[in-house]
Amino acid sequence: MTSRASLAAVASVAGVALVGALSGCSQVASLVPVSGVQEATVRIAAIDVLARDRVGVLVAPVCTSQADAISCAGTTVAKEPIVVTSAAKAPYAMTVTVAGRQIYAGTAQDVIDAAGQGTP
Repeated sequence: MTSRASLAAVASVAGVALVGALSGCSQVASLVPVSGVQEATVRIAAIDVLARDRVGVLVAPVCTSQADAISCAGTTVAKEPIVVTSAAKAPYAMTVTVAGRQIYAGTAQDVIDAAGQGTP
């Protein structure tokens, strides 16, 4: 094998390895929201909503649950409150408010599904 053919073979193998590595990363990233823990699902959806609306976050929402509800609280970079409320059962009907202004009303599952499909 000539050195030119060897170089081409090495470049080809490296390219295939790079594509495989990158596709593996996206597959792993898409599995993150499938945690099965209701607080985590609502928190991830809330963070997606905040990112979509370009809300500057100082403290990401931290969630707690009671028997029939999940509540989350965080803070914007302008020190305004972020409040998330949700039902404790799928599809997790939730609202997200920033400084008392509602920016989302819908289900956490819809947000998770849209993120998994790459749509805002």
